[in-house]
Amino acid sequence: DEERTKLVLVSAAVSLRESMRLLAGQAEVCAKAGDGDKRALDLANFDCYACHHDLKSPSWRQKRGYTGKPGRVPMRPWPTALVKLAIRHAAKDAEAEEMGSAFTKKWQRLQSAFEDKPFGDAKQIAPAADDLATWAKNLAEKLDRQPCDKAAARKLLMQLPSLFKEQTPDYDSARQIAWAFQVMYKELENKPDPGIKEVLEALRKNLKLDLPSGQKRNISEELTSGLERLNSYNPDDFKKALETLSARMGGQ
Repeated sequence: DEERTKLVLVSAAVSLRESMRLLAGQAEVCAKAGDGDKRALDLANFDCYACHHDLKSPSWRQKRGYTGKPGRVPMRPWPTALVKLAIRHAAKDAEAEEMGSAFTKKWQRLQSAFEDKPFGDAKQIAPAADDLATWAKNLAEKLDRQPCDKAAARKLLMQLPSLFKEQTPDYDSARQIAWAFQVMYKELENKPDPGIKEVLEALRKNLKLDLPSGQKRNISEELTSGLERLNSYNPDDFKKALETLSARMGGQ
């Protein structure tokens, strides 16, 4: 088995499960709270950059379009970035379609709970998040039982671009996708393709994939450069990079 590739897939489901568990727990507390301030979810659960971003025209946000009610802050989508890829490995054909449909319905139910009232309806969010957490738990267990050889890993890498042809991933989601490709490709290829290496290096810089670590790096000192990368993010450029990676993989 390609152990690291499998860990990427399992981690995609586990990340969704844990984020939904955390959200469900917070929402339950909010739903039972009597005090007005305590009835509101932590702002970390919302997509801050849906509102707080540089004003540009034309903008990729305009091109992507908007869902839900105007003025309602959506939830952050990054925990779902790799779920579809995980489903493609966990199941085939009709079963994969069924799993994908189930995920979409559960995710839409949760989104609707966020959009029902300003800063979400905690009473609806709690059961919707808990339901999605259970689904993600089952997906993680299924992935853990599913073997992943080199052929399967290569197929997954080549499928990544097709998952986002009709989507516009935000900055955080793009980082999840790029990190996944890095890990999977490094495990798969003993002799890296120079073209792929060049694209991955560009993604590393443009998406700031190197996180601060160690005692000599302070995250506050890198805040400015991090915000610059976030504000300059262009999903069309990111999708072109994915397409290039896929083409190079096919040529090996």
